[in-house]
Amino acid sequence: MMAVNSVSAVLLCLLAVTCANTSQDWWRTSVIYQVYPRSFKDTDGDGIGDLKGIEEKLDYLKDIGVNGVWLSPIFRSPMADFGYDIANFTDIDPIFGTMDDFDDLIKKADTLGYPKNFILSPAILAATPPAPSLRSAAQSCPAGTSRRCPDQLSPLHGYVGLQRPSHFPGATLWRCPNKIIRALSVPEGLRIILDFVPNHSSDEHEWFKKSIKKIDPFTDYYIWHDGKVNNVSGERIPPNNWLSVFRGPAWEWNVERGQYYYHQFAVKQPDLNFRNPQLVDEMKVI
Repeated sequence: MMAVNSVSAVLLCLLAVTCANTSQDWWRTSVIYQVYPRSFKDTDGDGIGDLKGIEEKLDYLKDIGVNGVWLSPIFRSPMADFGYDIANFTDIDPIFGTMDDFDDLIKKADTLGYPKNFILSPAILAATPPAPSLRSAAQSCPAGTSRRCPDQLSPLHGYVGLQRPSHFPGATLWRCPNKIIRALSVPEGLRIILDFVPNHSSDEHEWFKKSIKKIDPFTDYYIWHDGKVNNVSGERIPPNNWLSVFRGPAWEWNVERGQYYYHQFAVKQPDLNFRNPQLVDEMKVI
């Protein structure tokens, strides 16, 4: 039930969780090709690009000197915000194909000599303690090694909301602007980058549906507030006058639960509550 102060920015930085003696500057000299899957290449005639279309073009991308392919969201979504409103963080949306198609994409990359190197691009300022794979990478570094972003930011840009570090007490904070690109590994070769936004989900995600009904442990997976009551009219109003990035109030009343939920972006993108340790653990698994 805790609210989250927020600001927005027009910055993007790159972060690689690696040891000090491993270069974090690969992106400075890399050619990164962003693919918007739905308009890239359609292989089944439905008018929407798909994973098989991307797979078919890997040879071409390699030939023209591309070092990294950045895929815009391909996760299951009702597409209220072009896939950034994710209804299932661990599944492929049917309009792009299947998990088998995704596996085929990786297999094709392997045949071309590309390493299995995934990078997640989460839109969040203060990351919670790293997932096991990241902790393992960090623990192999010499004592005192910094895991913070490079001082100089990437030439890439885009705007996203920021959540202030104070809302993640006890967390490992990556003090850099939003849209962090977190590298799981940094071998040579083409990198496949998955655009992943963990600060919110779709309102059609099962977590949100269960949170509305106050089914544990999902009750406080999102940011809920009772709001205030106007002393004159007696009308219930939002807890404050915050605006969403998409304009309009950042608070939406949910009749079934009888509370407001916070959405920094669209109404259909309720923000996750990273003050909830169970939610944090859930996102680590993802």
